[in-house]
Amino acid sequence: MDKIRILFSIYTNMAKVYFLSFLELLKIRLSYGAIRIRRNTTDFHVFHQLFLYDDYKLGDLGFQPQFIVDAGAYCGYSALFFHLEYPNALIHSIEPAEVNFEVLKYNTRKMTRLKLWNAGLWNKNTHLKLVDRKTGNWGFQTIEVPHGNDFDIKTVDVDTILKEAGMPHIDIFKIDIEGSEMELFSENYSIWIDKVRIFIIEFHERVRPGCTDVFLKAISNHQWKSFQRGENMIYVRLDWPLKS
Repeated sequence: MDKIRILFSIYTNMAKVYFLSFLELLKIRLSYGAIRIRRNTTDFHVFHQLFLYDDYKLGDLGFQPQFIVDAGAYCGYSALFFHLEYPNALIHSIEPAEVNFEVLKYNTRKMTRLKLWNAGLWNKNTHLKLVDRKTGNWGFQTIEVPHGNDFDIKTVDVDTILKEAGMPHIDIFKIDIEGSEMELFSENYSIWIDKVRIFIIEFHERVRPGCTDVFLKAISNHQWKSFQRGENMIYVRLDWPLKS
């Protein structure tokens, strides 16, 4: 009898997840058209994290975000989520892996106020190789290669994005870049770090031990409220200037 109850509970929960997923997909389709979720990939899991489990949900911020940087944009689900939450925001989405970038372009084709970068976010202009860690399409790692060597992708730095977009600051900076947060916050961050109001960041200590400490040191000149949401840490700056 207990086995039957357990199986019934499992199948009931599965049915609930699929039903809620259908409702979220329907809502997205009505606003943006059909989106691609690839079979036998991590796509469905990422979709669930954002639209069912609210991993990027920030609640009442007391202001409307105007400028969002989405680093590690994957297939565009995060861009869609942010656009639904903050329809007037300007979003810059960065994704290095071509296999994901093509899906990103398709899934966000009807979005306005969006700029896509097929590049790796880094602390300077350089060249990168993509490393497949065999964890699915969401797990490509990037490593710097010397100029003149074979490379897969060029980089973009935060200061370049701010200048090209004409963004005075970043209201929400979402970072899921498979360990490259180590490089991002190791040097040249002082140019832009004071301009970030909220970080949503997933640390990858298993592949880059010490990356959390590097980030915390980089933001230590300001006061922050932090909390965890799913696999991400959220940092909201408390000493933000009254004039944004």
